[in-house]
Amino acid sequence: MAQKAYLAAGVGGTHLEAAIVDQNARIVWRKALPSPCGGALMEEARRVSDRIAFTLERWEEFVPHRNRLLDATATLLGEARTEAGAIGLVVDRAGVGVAGAVNPLTGDIEGKTGALNHPAWGDFNPARQLEERTGLSIVCLNDAKAMALGALATLDTAAVVFADEAVVFADEAVVFADEDRHGAPREIPLPEAQQAITDFVEIDPGTGLGGAYIVGGKVWYGPDPARPDPDVGEIWHIEPDPNQRGVRFEEMVSGRAIGDRVIDSLSALGDPRVAELIEEKGTKIQDLLAAEYEPVSEVIRTVLAEAGRNLARGIRHIAGPEQKRLGAPAIKTFVIGGGLVSGRKKESTFVRATLDRAIRSFFATDDSGSPPTVLFTTLGGWALLIGAASAAKSIG
Repeated sequence: MAQKAYLAAGVGGTHLEAAIVDQNARIVWRKALPSPCGGALMEEARRVSDRIAFTLERWEEFVPHRNRLLDATATLLGEARTEAGAIGLVVDRAGVGVAGAVNPLTGDIEGKTGALNHPAWGDFNPARQLEERTGLSIVCLNDAKAMALGALATLDTAAVVFADEAVVFADEAVVFADEDRHGAPREIPLPEAQQAITDFVEIDPGTGLGGAYIVGGKVWYGPDPARPDPDVGEIWHIEPDPNQRGVRFEEMVSGRAIGDRVIDSLSALGDPRVAELIEEKGTKIQDLLAAEYEPVSEVIRTVLAEAGRNLARGIRHIAGPEQKRLGAPAIKTFVIGGGLVSGRKKESTFVRATLDRAIRSFFATDDSGSPPTVLFTTLGGWALLIGAASAAKSIG
């Protein structure tokens, strides 16, 4: 008898991807392609100051771009379905992570401009349109919420935590035991006693900043299941630092914001070797760390430390004012995922460890209550695919 599996896809601004995910939440096949561009109209949209107004004014012209994305996603899902059959797996349903506020009851993306990197990506039902193109049963959900479901499915295998005894606080300086060459402590798997976590807030510093609430092992859309709020978890816009009014969380801790600060600080050094490394390695933090040039590592360490403190401020705000505003359960566990902290190389461990020690240091001197539990997942974008497959598994 053929084994059942599930298809998953992610519709991103940079690339599209699809995967086959087995019953044990393991990706057995994956393919990514560049997202179809919007052509000259998209380039024009990038140059205007008010992209929302521009999108609404030229809405009908952008619809073909949306259709190209849907067509390309359907083609990729069809290829995944063929691959599944070739290796003896039966698939009849798919989960798709998309940008925008997806209503879990109707499947509609609410609002006209659901995602600025996908003009006209709103006020329609992506699952229904993909079903018409593929013949599969499809569920769509917000990409950050899919990543949270992926974290939930893999907390026992893809989550790491730093041992309490590995960190010593002394006047806000942190000394690590068992350091590797970058000064990062040894990570340990999520302790067995914590593997039953079913309530947490996901924070995903990637290109932007995503978030989601998981309560009772399911995505939480607010206190009234009959009237779900698709915007629950949109933490990018909160302002967690009372001393920086008007500065949103995304501007503090998104991967793009952190990367920009790293490059600005490196450029200010005026070091020809640094300029050569940026030219050679690019601007990705982990790639720059791999060069093992101390001035670069020191700048990245400083920027990440500030980002970690800002993450802690955000966590405190989410567990306080934001929890009260939403009427959310008291959640004390936070899972940090996304591209910024993904990977298993020593450079990725360095990023996670630097953020971890800054978060710990912040809460060691904070008097707002008991510190939260902070975990890191290493899957990056793979979490979206695993979470989308998990959503597909629940269809019907």
